[in-house]
Amino acid sequence: MIFDTLDNAARYGHISPLLAKGLASVAEIAAKPPGRYEIDGDDLYAMVQEYRTKELADSVWEAHHKYIDIHCVISGAEADGYCPDASKLEVTSPYENERDAELFKASIDAAGKVCSDGDFLTCTPGTFVVFFEYEPHMPCVALGGPSDVRKVVVKIKA
Repeated sequence: MIFDTLDNAARYGHISPLLAKGLASVAEIAAKPPGRYEIDGDDLYAMVQEYRTKELADSVWEAHHKYIDIHCVISGAEADGYCPDASKLEVTSPYENERDAELFKASIDAAGKVCSDGDFLTCTPGTFVVFFEYEPHMPCVALGGPSDVRKVVVKIKA
């Protein structure tokens, strides 16, 4: 997992040419209407999303096997969860190749806190998070109450 600002995106170009190209494409794609945009076929594409954030109790952990995600908030703010160890989470939906997604239960205690080894990042405009394949993450979580978010998610074939 990487968490940084788009101002520092060039620092990560040495990791992968597709990662560099994906980060560089965010500014151009951010102004487009919601939908999917191919950058390099199925190897690299982006989705512009608009949605209302969800309460923690209504959120789920997800992990992908074939794609790396770059989440870039364009407007609004949200919390994105990250769990470094999937074995600590309970699988609720086994991996589906078609959706490239495995889902996990978010255990919530009486105080409304997540009961797992996950942590949350505050994602605001100008920040990005890279979730590598097999890394459970929980996007779209409300900060202090549901709000509107516009986001670019770049998918990089792993």
